[in-house]
Amino acid sequence: MWISTRLFLASIVLTLVIGVALGVYSAARQYRFQDRVITSYSYLAYIVPAPIAYFLVQLGAININETVGERIFFVTGISTPGMQPGWAQFVDMVAHYAVPTIAITLVGWGSYQIAQRQYLLDNVNADFVRTARAKGSPGTRPSPGTPSGFPSSRSRKASPSLSRPSSPAASSPRRSSPGPEWGPGALTPSRCRM
Repeated sequence: MWISTRLFLASIVLTLVIGVALGVYSAARQYRFQDRVITSYSYLAYIVPAPIAYFLVQLGAININETVGERIFFVTGISTPGMQPGWAQFVDMVAHYAVPTIAITLVGWGSYQIAQRQYLLDNVNADFVRTARAKGSPGTRPSPGTPSGFPSSRSRKASPSLSRPSSPAASSPRRSSPGPEWGPGALTPSRCRM
């Protein structure tokens, strides 16, 4: 039981960290080359059956061992028999856990990356974000001394195009005749200028 717990604990932590980080990275570079490569791999890892993916990772580890000429990755067993407790046993256990942890992580982070990318893109393009940008929100960099994500009022600069006029006459300087600014008679042909 503890063997599976240690194995899945390490792989789940790596899967979450890598998947969320790559999801944020690819969302920040939407439709660029990096986004396409990462998202394509994620979809591929998502649709390939897990036993086939694990087998391919195991074959890759065997090929690396044969290329180097010595055993770097262990593809069977959980530990070397006869190891003395201590640092050597810990290093041996890490060497045995490497291939299954890598296999589970490589197959698992794709779904987290796809989900994180989609959640971020949905929020970046949400109505409330567009409204804040249209009203002159300073963007993503908060001022020093403000909590992260909350811009201070000092950092906002009033844009001349967004400032309110001081009087009704200032809002429509081309108006030729007095009359209702809003209402049924506001858009009659005599009141509209081209």
